[in-house]
Amino acid sequence: MSLFFGALYLFTINTVFIALSALIISQVLKLPIRSDNRGITEEKDQPYDFICPGTGTHTQHLFRYLLVQKENFTERAGRYIDNISVVEGNYLLKHEIDPKTRSIQLVYGGQLPFR
Repeated sequence: MSLFFGALYLFTINTVFIALSALIISQVLKLPIRSDNRGITEEKDQPYDFICPGTGTHTQHLFRYLLVQKENFTERAGRYIDNISVVEGNYLLKHEIDPKTRSIQLVYGGQLPFR
């Protein structure tokens, strides 16, 4: 058993340091990150078409549905914020969109109206 654990220890150390050295060398040489997209087609109807191992079809559909709902909310909120960036002489300083709670927080700057 000591021989087995010694070999496992050596394998783990080698794997970690090979990965670390590859990362350092790629950063030093400033190698571009590339992906080969040949043969992959993107369909507008299913932007999140991937397979989750160990999950059933219903779970995948639910996961896709929730992702699309979050993206739709974020897109609609962005359009809304673009339309109300200036309100009665006040201007938008900061905005936060939270698709999980479906909320938008807006911070405006400007002068208060006199009464």
